[in-house]
Amino acid sequence: MTDQTHDLDASTTDARPFRPDTTPSSPCTEADWKSFAADILDKLLAGGHERWSHRIIPGAMPLKPSTPKSPAPRKKMSGPDRSGWHDADDIDSMLDEIATEDFGPLLPPSTKREDTTPRRYLPQAAAAIVAAQLARQFKSATELRHALCVPGAVIHLATSAPELEDITFKALEVLIESEGPCASLSTPRLFCLDDAMASASKSKPEVLGAFDAGFRNSLIESQTIIVLAPKHQPLPPALSALITHRIALPEIDAAMLPEILAQLFPDTAPVTLDEDDLAIMNASPEALTLCARADSPEMALAQLRARSERVVADGPGLIDFPLAPDVRAPLDQLIADMQDWGVGKIGWSDVQRGLLFVGPPGCGKTEIPRLIARSVDIPVLPGSMAAWQADGSRASEICRVMRQFFNKARAMAPCVLFIDELDTFGDRARPHDQNSTWTDMVIGALLECLDGFNELEGVVVIAATNHLYKIDAALRRPGRFDRLVSIEHPSLELLPQAFRWHLRDDLDGVDLTEAAMAAAGMSGAEIAATVREARAIARRRKTPLTLGDLMTAIRNRRPRVDAALHWRIAVHECGHAISGHLVGRAIPKLLTINGVGGDATMLRRSCAGTKADYENDLILLLAGRAAERLVLREPSGGSGGDERSDLAQATTIATAIETSYGLGASGTVWQASPEQAVERLRFDGPLRDRVQAHLQKAEAEATRILKDNRTLLEAMAKTLSAQGVLTGQPLRDYLDQLREAPSVATSSDEPSQPSLIKKTVADQDNMNVS
Repeated sequence: MTDQTHDLDASTTDARPFRPDTTPSSPCTEADWKSFAADILDKLLAGGHERWSHRIIPGAMPLKPSTPKSPAPRKKMSGPDRSGWHDADDIDSMLDEIATEDFGPLLPPSTKREDTTPRRYLPQAAAAIVAAQLARQFKSATELRHALCVPGAVIHLATSAPELEDITFKALEVLIESEGPCASLSTPRLFCLDDAMASASKSKPEVLGAFDAGFRNSLIESQTIIVLAPKHQPLPPALSALITHRIALPEIDAAMLPEILAQLFPDTAPVTLDEDDLAIMNASPEALTLCARADSPEMALAQLRARSERVVADGPGLIDFPLAPDVRAPLDQLIADMQDWGVGKIGWSDVQRGLLFVGPPGCGKTEIPRLIARSVDIPVLPGSMAAWQADGSRASEICRVMRQFFNKARAMAPCVLFIDELDTFGDRARPHDQNSTWTDMVIGALLECLDGFNELEGVVVIAATNHLYKIDAALRRPGRFDRLVSIEHPSLELLPQAFRWHLRDDLDGVDLTEAAMAAAGMSGAEIAATVREARAIARRRKTPLTLGDLMTAIRNRRPRVDAALHWRIAVHECGHAISGHLVGRAIPKLLTINGVGGDATMLRRSCAGTKADYENDLILLLAGRAAERLVLREPSGGSGGDERSDLAQATTIATAIETSYGLGASGTVWQASPEQAVERLRFDGPLRDRVQAHLQKAEAEATRILKDNRTLLEAMAKTLSAQGVLTGQPLRDYLDQLREAPSVATSSDEPSQPSLIKKTVADQDNMNVS
């Protein structure tokens, strides 16, 4: 038996070696394949497939009228008096006769008029591309039969772009049906890749159990099989081992693009192109679909060429974006690596990628990938579980859309692939429930897609999350999202830069220190909203924006709270600062009061993770509550709230002492991760009692520390209450006057693993307590 084989590029060679083609092929001229391409489009139109292969252009008669479709299958009627076969028209007539006999006419005669608007059918751009690719690859129907009808073969036919997979499938289906090209035993069965493989939920431990039933039966019956998959998508190992032939449809070149345009604009003169024409590089299916709306092929070519002329976005870039130095460093490194890779200085294996952005809402996690892409002049492709779930929530549907998304990124390379809200994919380590199978399938598919990028040049994968602990551990192993970048709200030092970012050219040269002090603790999203409000104030006044407008907008967003509440917040934040400083777990940097509460920003000290270290973390976290109880006689609920609140972090640490770190009454038995262990508190009474004992002991110790420094605590609180901000030298002067309580356990000075607070607050050196 002789085989015609076509190897793909080296990056997708994943099957055993092929035998060389020993069958002589008939000579084929340039006109032959162009004629074959036109014939393919004619067959699609004549076969009644114009709905997905052609577009209707009003104003002229059809180029070639569509052959009338065959009648709909007749349906069997049941009952003693309706035993014959009837089509839809017969049934309607019978019903009309019965109704008229018994009740008279039910409806007036139809007045529907035939549509006589002249129209013509022109191919869709995707159909024209596929027709040109098939014709250029196979040259004629005879060569197509020779290549695709090899008895017993399993052929991998690779499309040039993911979005062409379905239409290539349909085109081959029509060609095989219309040509009748193969002997009955060699007529090929067509499969898209996802349809050939069994899903994880349906895979069975049986012979060929990795495949779908239809594909498995075709193998057993020795049918010729054609599997369609995008060019850059790796085949599953089970399928790759079966492939006997590979055929890669050609990319659009200087000969194919004029032929495609001739089909899209049939009444115009043909065009000629050079091999290095920019239009060829940009002739993607999406671009050609849009260019088909132009009035001429020349205008379409101009639009394609214009896609290479990158438009530099207005406004500041990443260098102007407010970022802490430790956050900016890995981003600058990534940009430098991409630039060096682009000019050939380094290989793709040396490019830093796989970044995971972690931080609270509104800190810029979704803006930064766009700025990175802009810095190296490449596109960014955003995706998320919400977007991939839009067309269906079944795991198989999500996996299909996810693979298409990754394949599109492969075709767009170089690019940035950004996945937002990574935590929404779930965690396979959580307690088993009715959704566990769904999560296993989706996470497995995502890992498969990510692993396929190890050898793909040009795609930088970045993800973002608000909840690091909800992410499956396998996603953070080396080679996936192994570089964590923690992003917080702008510090007091970065706030002027944050305002400048959103103000652009407004208030140029104006000192923004006053605005920064008033907005201390705001997120980037809040700053953006404040600037928009300030501009609205100026527009209503019909004058340019002023600093006064900005201050008014800040005060509107942060109205001064009640005096009693203002004092309570000041006491609370100063309690954190004093206790954190004295137990040696943190260096207070900034205390602020805003319209919704307060913040104590402190620089986290490294520790060895001893029991004393964790107990001192508890003292720091519960000191705000202890300060309220000491000065105001009772605490408020301000220490509680979401998973970033003081009580939430303290409870997680106390639970981890007992269940995760081997430092509690449970001994050395590891029972769960810290975040997972907290969920057990609702059901495990003895564990809850031990955790409560840790928290009560820490709050009592914090109360004693603050009682020894009560005078200084109230003095600090008065200054913070009056100014709204306490930082720099004034804060350091207060801390230097503190008197250390003799029984406070000191933290280890030897740096080692970070404490849980550091992990809980996005693994940062800067922590915030409220």
